[in-house]
Amino acid sequence: MLDTESGTAAIHAALRPMEPRQVIGYPEDARSCLDRLAPDWKKPLHNGAKRPRQRGWDEVKDDLLKVPEFYRWAGTDDVSWPGGTCRDKGQGDFDPSMALLMRTWLRARDHVASGPALHELDRKMGRRAWLQGGRSRHDFSVCLVAGYPVPETENHSWLILTTKWLHNEWLPPIPEGDVDDHDNVEEHVTDFRYENKDNGIGLSVSGNLDTWLHDDFLEYNARAYSRYQMIGLLNMYDLAKNEAVRAKARAVLDLLAAKAATESMGELRSPPFRRRFENWGKPLFDSDPINPMMQVWVGDLAPYRRSSVNFSGEATLAASSTYRPPDVLTDLMLYPPHRNFHQAFNGRNQHERAYGRPGYVISGGGQWTDCPYPNPAFIEIGGHCPGSGNDSGTIQPILITPRREGFWSPAGGQAGGPIPAPALDSVYHSTNDLGLVIEGNSCIGTGLACAPGFAEGSAGIVSDRPMCRLTQTDPRTKDQVSALLYHRECVDRLDWPKGQCYMVYSRKITAFIWPMTYAVTHDCDGLPMTEARSMFRDFVGMLNRVDNAPSAVDFKIRGLSGIHMTTSIRPPASVSGPVRAGTSSVTLNLFSPFRAEKVTYWLNGDPAWPDTPKYRSAFGSVANIEGDDPARRLVLTNEAAGETVTDHSEYGGASVGQPDIRSVRAWIAAANEAGKDTIRVTMQPRRHPEQGRAGRVRVWDVTNQSVLLAELRQDYTYGRLWDKTPEFVLHPTPGTPGRTYKIESCFWWWRFFTAEDYRNDPMGRVSPAGPSRCVRVTRTIPAPTPTPTPTPTVSPTVLPTVH
Repeated sequence: MLDTESGTAAIHAALRPMEPRQVIGYPEDARSCLDRLAPDWKKPLHNGAKRPRQRGWDEVKDDLLKVPEFYRWAGTDDVSWPGGTCRDKGQGDFDPSMALLMRTWLRARDHVASGPALHELDRKMGRRAWLQGGRSRHDFSVCLVAGYPVPETENHSWLILTTKWLHNEWLPPIPEGDVDDHDNVEEHVTDFRYENKDNGIGLSVSGNLDTWLHDDFLEYNARAYSRYQMIGLLNMYDLAKNEAVRAKARAVLDLLAAKAATESMGELRSPPFRRRFENWGKPLFDSDPINPMMQVWVGDLAPYRRSSVNFSGEATLAASSTYRPPDVLTDLMLYPPHRNFHQAFNGRNQHERAYGRPGYVISGGGQWTDCPYPNPAFIEIGGHCPGSGNDSGTIQPILITPRREGFWSPAGGQAGGPIPAPALDSVYHSTNDLGLVIEGNSCIGTGLACAPGFAEGSAGIVSDRPMCRLTQTDPRTKDQVSALLYHRECVDRLDWPKGQCYMVYSRKITAFIWPMTYAVTHDCDGLPMTEARSMFRDFVGMLNRVDNAPSAVDFKIRGLSGIHMTTSIRPPASVSGPVRAGTSSVTLNLFSPFRAEKVTYWLNGDPAWPDTPKYRSAFGSVANIEGDDPARRLVLTNEAAGETVTDHSEYGGASVGQPDIRSVRAWIAAANEAGKDTIRVTMQPRRHPEQGRAGRVRVWDVTNQSVLLAELRQDYTYGRLWDKTPEFVLHPTPGTPGRTYKIESCFWWWRFFTAEDYRNDPMGRVSPAGPSRCVRVTRTIPAPTPTPTPTPTVSPTVLPTVH
């Protein structure tokens, strides 16, 4: 239906909340439901083909049965290694297909058959997703070349193991004789034990999850292999029968969601990654396969309407899962006032860091890491990192990515045109004009970053007016200084949020041998332009002062390894509020080895951000790994919301939080206003992410409830605490003085997982479908008092909080 404009329009028509039609739940036959709600949905596809008329689940079954039995090899395709080639192109790579086939069938099986017929279908599907039994050497090694094992990649090994797990739990085993007839199957099916706790599969799957929770993935943030990681994780979370492994899978999914929540702004994200370097690019939206999944789970966050076509598969995979990111993370993404965090991910010593504020996030950078599969031979024939795509970890530009709203801007070439796809160079970003080989840049702190250089971005969204920008040369040091004020009156874009304001100061230090530039940010949210401009002057003046700007550069020779250059700066005491000089200094560091023109940037001395421990997957104010084996756990905290969630439940993970973290309070008042009986219903959300929903208010005469006197259906913005609360106003049919009304107020909202949910439903079994909440009261409107200037009497009642 998304293939054509008419199909998209039909979806909007079917889901339009204000029409007096039944709310769509989970109908048994979605096609007939759409026939009734949106008759035009069957219009031809864009290529003229007619839409299938067959019942949906039968169609799924028939498509799965078209897959040949015992097809192709599992594992990496086209493997070339020094000394030989052990798999030709086109032979392998079937394990992702088997994992998706397994997922699709286990979702569909109960809809298409039962009894002996279902058993027969299970048998047929098992011969298509043929991975089964215990562990095999080929699950972890593609082949032997010159006596050395060629390692299977992490993502392929994970899909092989998890598909075996599910086959063992759900589908009948393939007889040994049938296995022996197929060389490709025989490679992986060598152990015909089917109890995962006894055949090694349980140990390997559980061990992988434990490792990733503490150390992150070997192929961290992989492009595009993180989609394979997610297929296996969601298969275990949604389909595994073992509760302990489901809990571990949920914890790893939460870790990945924490990365997306803290490193992105509106799902614009560009983290360092390992594999494959050829997929390095400038896009910020859809830069990795996690983005479209978070779009499905959290909402349409990005300031760009269209996702890449090749990412529709990731969105579909996310929509098919019962997993949802915990509320502590969705709140950070959807409610900007709660964004105030430092976060690092360093399980592979890759130094991912992010600093988040309501209007922007500073992220990117990273540290060089070795290739994931180094040559195991004593004499590294073919090099240290042989094989295709066996790349070392990348270092990304450091970005200051702003929050934006809406999808249209005059910057698109014409007024009201679409915004171009966001890219690295469209936001404030670090630069490397000399083409240095950067081995690492973890120089991100509290409102602070450093790099060879910085540029404001190709969009040039800040006005050229002097009140909005400044460029000067420090007469004392000859350093180049620039500053930008990101205020609504300086940013000529319709997608810039009202009230959002921050400023960026940068200084290029000329005394360094290699380029060194640092940038400092400060918030000015909600200030009118006159006050923001005054703060901007104070901000630049303070950072230009001799006691705050770099006064000298210290050079130290580190033995035979290289030269270490440092300088100290004193940033403001805080990133918000009045500009005040800080009391502590931050040290900027640059190291360059003698043997090559390589440089590494980092900072230390930030009092709000202690040094990140090596080889810990999460460390910061949002996500932390706590405890030791076997009781390591992921703790997620949203300090502003007062909520903490502890994964995973196998180890007794507890959750604490405010009971009204996601709730609504309602006021219903009745009065005679200007001679009319008037019902006012006001709903005030309690710290809930913003969303557009539908509400309905109905009024009856209490003495004759069979007659509906008034009804109002109205869209409202739920959770927008920085705006007015939604209000419904009705005027019932006039009646006799002193009439008593029965009033029913119903509203629909989307349920997010809260700390209480983690206590009551640790496995996430409850669907997050949008529930309806109705409040029913009676109100009597007194007869008007016969005075020259009658004053209406209002009887507001605060109802109990609805959770």
